[in-house]
Amino acid sequence: MELAFAAPLAAGQIVSLEYEVVYGPFRDRVTEYRRVAHARADNVDLVVEFPPAPRPARVWWATWDHHRDGTVLGETPVALAGDGSVHRFVPALEHAAAGFRWAW
Repeated sequence: MELAFAAPLAAGQIVSLEYEVVYGPFRDRVTEYRRVAHARADNVDLVVEFPPAPRPARVWWATWDHHRDGTVLGETPVALAGDGSVHRFVPALEHAAAGFRWAW
């Protein structure tokens, strides 16, 4: 999914964007959520919330070499919070694909 603003932002203009993605039942379980910055995005805050059951066995913060498919360039294990969520704040994301991936 690509998100686009109705009009271009002016130089130095700041905007906040918050959205929610809900995944329904699938034949294959979803195993990642990544965001892509084709230019510079400042103050990126990503949260993934898992339902009470099932919850993934392992979760990683990861970067990829491409916005679709691609190879994982690096990953760091992340612990689920008590409410079943994972969270990462990134001061800046530029020409990158980053997010969470998990194993059931």
